This record gives sequence, C-alpha cells and structure tokens, in this order.
Amino acid sequence: MTDKKQEPPLYLDMGFAEALERFAQTDKKEADELAERAKKKKRPPRDKPPAAGKKRGPT
Repeated sequence: MTDKKQEPPLYLDMGFAEALERFAQTDKKEADELAERAKKKKRPPRDKPPAAGKKRGPT
C-alpha cells in the first residue's frame, strides 16, 4: 500500500459533445509550445519552505 495522495478526478463543467468540439479545435503547435514553456519555467521546490532571512552568528 502507498500513502501517496492522488489528485481528485478532473471535472469538466460541460457536456461530452462540447468537450469534444473544443478538443478538435486545439492547435497542436500551440499546445506543444505552451507545454515547453511550462517545462522551462523555474518553480521553487515544494519540499522546502521558502528561505527566510537567515541570521548570522557572531564572527
């Protein structure tokens, strides 16, 4: 058994026909460009809290 939390299922507030129409209108080149930009975007790691101002000890 794994304790890993799963994301909730995707819920679309539209019918199947409307979702299929919108999917058919998707430009593959545009979707690929957006995916590449998302991969390149720097995101802070989720495991560590943001760094607070560190205090230095006496030197």
